[in-house]
Amino acid sequence: MRSPAVKHACQSFLFFFFVLATLQNCGSSGGGETKAAVSETTPPLPTTDAPAFSPVAGSFLTAQNVTITTTTAGATICYTINLSSPSCNTAKTGCDSGTKYTGPVAISVDTTLKAAACLSGNSDSTQTTGGYLFDTTPPGPVTGLTATAYNGKVKLQWTNPTDPDLAGIKIMRKTGSYPTDENDGTVAYYGVVVTSVDDNALTDGVQYYYSAYAYDGTSPSNYSSAVQITATPGIPSIVTANPANNATGVAVCTGSGPCTAKVVLQFSEAMTATAPSLTAEIASGVTYVATPVSVVSAWSTTVDPNDTLTLTFSWYWFPENSKIRFTIPQADLKDAGSTQIAAAFVHEFTTGSAGRNFSLADTGQSTCYNDSGTIACNDSSFPRQDADSANIPAARSFTGPSASGSDYTTTDNVTALVWKSCTEGQSGANCQASGTAATNYGAESVKLTWNDAVNQCAALNTANSGAGYANIKTWRLPTAAELQSIADYGNSGPAIEITKFPATVIEYPNPSPPPPTLPGSYWSSSAQYNFTQNAWDVYFYTGSTGVSSGKATQQYVRCVSGGVPATASFFTNNGDGTVTDSKTGLMWQQCSVGQSGTNCSTGTATQQTWAAALNACKNSNAASKTWRLPSLNELTSIVKGNSQSPAIDATPFPATLSNNYWTSTTLTGGDANAWRLKFITGVADFKDKTDSATYARCVTGP
Repeated sequence: MRSPAVKHACQSFLFFFFVLATLQNCGSSGGGETKAAVSETTPPLPTTDAPAFSPVAGSFLTAQNVTITTTTAGATICYTINLSSPSCNTAKTGCDSGTKYTGPVAISVDTTLKAAACLSGNSDSTQTTGGYLFDTTPPGPVTGLTATAYNGKVKLQWTNPTDPDLAGIKIMRKTGSYPTDENDGTVAYYGVVVTSVDDNALTDGVQYYYSAYAYDGTSPSNYSSAVQITATPGIPSIVTANPANNATGVAVCTGSGPCTAKVVLQFSEAMTATAPSLTAEIASGVTYVATPVSVVSAWSTTVDPNDTLTLTFSWYWFPENSKIRFTIPQADLKDAGSTQIAAAFVHEFTTGSAGRNFSLADTGQSTCYNDSGTIACNDSSFPRQDADSANIPAARSFTGPSASGSDYTTTDNVTALVWKSCTEGQSGANCQASGTAATNYGAESVKLTWNDAVNQCAALNTANSGAGYANIKTWRLPTAAELQSIADYGNSGPAIEITKFPATVIEYPNPSPPPPTLPGSYWSSSAQYNFTQNAWDVYFYTGSTGVSSGKATQQYVRCVSGGVPATASFFTNNGDGTVTDSKTGLMWQQCSVGQSGTNCSTGTATQQTWAAALNACKNSNAASKTWRLPSLNELTSIVKGNSQSPAIDATPFPATLSNNYWTSTTLTGGDANAWRLKFITGVADFKDKTDSATYARCVTGP
């Protein structure tokens, strides 16, 4: 039996062993594994986010302000633009290399931008690198630079180049010479892109020289080449003229309600609103002939009060194909301060053609013919001639003479033109003195030169104390196309409806019977294209058209009113070898008989007799249409008045010869002859039908 002491010692040992075993079991992972020894380590630091650039690197036309950001709050950013690498200091509050970022970085030349971010307690970011490239080519120069002088200022206007890097405009000013570069002289304008600027506080009478530059947004800016101009404030000048000086193809009238012959001048400043005197001249070949004309002056405002002058000529329409020159004395054009223009204003221009902007009537021919005399219509050997197509394109129709007091007019119901019933010099319902025989054609009529004829018709607008002849104030000398439209090719000697146009002067072809007055033709307002000493006339014994031996020749005059010039072509190419005239309703073969293909380049135009031409058109089946040789009125409708050799529009009618073309119209009273057109000029004359050296073009419709 153990003593108490021994028993206590054993108990103490067992307790120690139990505690040790328990501690070992607490460190065990179970399954009999033994816990490893515990070791203590330092955790890794967080990394600062890399910087980002805005805008991102790339190519640019203008300077850029680049912002640099990081998503790590409170981080310091260091950057460089010298290709070195940026780095933070030890405290992470500044930079050992580079510049600390505090705001946008201005970049205007090729630059490599590098940046890094850091924060105390964090690892530094990786480096961000971006290349910024800039276009060093300057923008193009301004165009259309003008300088308009006013009292004490110059208005500069221009058109900017379309370059995408255009940032602004700089205009330098000097006296004595032009600025040599963008820094030479005084700045007249420097700034954002505009198209006009007023250079103020200038001295009147001093000539100023300007150089204009366009520049881009790089630093330093790249400048375009200079565009230069000069102006002298204080002396009024004409900024624009419509029509422009030396312009060609000028419309015979402008505006509407009504369309009138006018010139519009805009001045550089406010002018004294007085009516200037004007001297007008019309060219006759290489010389000018003065012609009296009245002009109505009207001042209006475009920019400044009374800076625009409209001159309306009493001619109502300008004559066709005419070179016109007018002069205004220097003393008649003064600004509001009584300063005169620099010199007398001399202005010239050349008019075009009024065209045929009216409907087309039948020739009036109702008899059919063979080569020597009359035959029944619908003859198979002489088919589809003029009289076979009665009232085509429209029946002739006139109303008058109609009285307006003691004045008489005749209206063409097809063309809507209103004619003075009488030849100039005649008067009354019968256009002849009381008791004069009706056969006394030309009684009381007068003959005038061409210039006087133009003014004679204009004078009708102020007749009856300004009310106008027959209360009409739009009288003028007719164009050649208009005058030819009243000829009646069913009659001869005179070839006109004498009941509608009484006592029309006729020129007898021989002295028996002798005419009661010296015979002659009637003037038109159409000068011969490119040969302005001549003008077109109509010979009403036969109805032929031609050009006189010169404008100084004296001819008869019949005046017209109404009408509107053609402003565009009425021809449409149908794409099948045919052309449609929307005004007359006629359809034409694009090519002369014998030609074909694109631009009529295949084959050769055929010369043939009148009968052969009639049959060639009858036998054509082009575009599956029924064709005929055109009448004189129909063929005349495609003559182009402001062209010659050939006198036709070559776009719808290519390869037309400058030669004679048959019509289906016989010369009344000269049965062996048929009318033809000379397309070298557009003259209408007649030729023996057996002539085999004449061409043809076919028509159908309307």
